[in-house]
Amino acid sequence: MFYAAALHAPFAAAQRRVEPRTREAWCDPYGRCHTDAVAVTTNEDRLAIHCYTHAQETGQPITLDLVEQQLAELLGHEPACTCGLCTAATKVHAYYVFRVASAWTDGIAATRRRATR
Repeated sequence: MFYAAALHAPFAAAQRRVEPRTREAWCDPYGRCHTDAVAVTTNEDRLAIHCYTHAQETGQPITLDLVEQQLAELLGHEPACTCGLCTAATKVHAYYVFRVASAWTDGIAATRRRATR
């Protein structure tokens, strides 16, 4: 019983992060409702790549302040901007982008430590 609940916990967390949308966007014509958790995760990944690359270029560590600064910069883009990142920045929370980027940083650091053994 616990194992089955543990398998559904990450999906339930992803569902909570999905933005509220209109009924037409949520449900098909037959009344079956669907979530858009994959799109939210994709936006977080795209923005985490942007923040990670910026941190690497400037030599800064990944922090929540850095992610918030980058998202604020993207939100300041002109409405006619076609980069796609500014649209993604309106759909995510800075904390989730930070978690993705910091997990990558931790994984890369662990891989480098293992490689030097």
